[in-house]
Amino acid sequence: MSFYDWMVEEGKRAHNPARQTRRAKRRPTSVYRLSSDEVVYLLRAVDTARERRAIYLGVCAGLRSGELRGLQGRHFDRSNFVWISADIAKGKRERFVPVSEELSPVVREIRATFESDDYVLPAQRWRDPGVNREKTDKRKQPMSAKALWELVKRVGERAGIAAPLHPHLMRHAYADHVARYAGVRNAQHLLGHAGIGTTETYLAKPTPDELRGAIAGFAFGVAERLFLPLANQAAIPVEATTGIEPV
Repeated sequence: MSFYDWMVEEGKRAHNPARQTRRAKRRPTSVYRLSSDEVVYLLRAVDTARERRAIYLGVCAGLRSGELRGLQGRHFDRSNFVWISADIAKGKRERFVPVSEELSPVVREIRATFESDDYVLPAQRWRDPGVNREKTDKRKQPMSAKALWELVKRVGERAGIAAPLHPHLMRHAYADHVARYAGVRNAQHLLGHAGIGTTETYLAKPTPDELRGAIAGFAFGVAERLFLPLANQAAIPVEATTGIEPV
């Protein structure tokens, strides 16, 4: 398309034929939404300190994949906050995310263990190449996006989550619940959204927990009818589809 635009600018064509075609319609994307129970299962399924840092920071602070992988010890210098600096934040939108009660033990471990320029989720290499039995952390190098994806997927499977889990679903889970708890304006700044419209999308549909609560106690009474004694069931007349009364 840009080539034809250049041709028009140079006077070599009267119009751009590519711009006469209709744009392809975007298919609506479906996002798997974690219920509060599934979030708990996920947090409990962590097996190592590395998994614990990745999952808790993703779910309890709502960080993006790039923000998670860019975190260093320096981002935890301010007590009770996670600093998302401009160099790792989307759109360079710096923000401070308060540390929740559930995230607090993870942050204390990070503050006690990592130096200022250490990556909290570092790259790993085999300590014994060829044998591949033990990995070592390369603390001055961040982990790759693929490695984080595989880690989250592995923990999600261990937790019994029905859909394949990936890092951004953890952020969605945080946004889904925090927007209702803290309000849309606070949620916007916690998530680092450029506009409030993006944050409001998390309130557009009810959460799985809200849907489950909405039908709590709802029933057609079929269970009571199915378990009536056979003698009672036979006494209940049933009209045939032909309109003829049963004999």
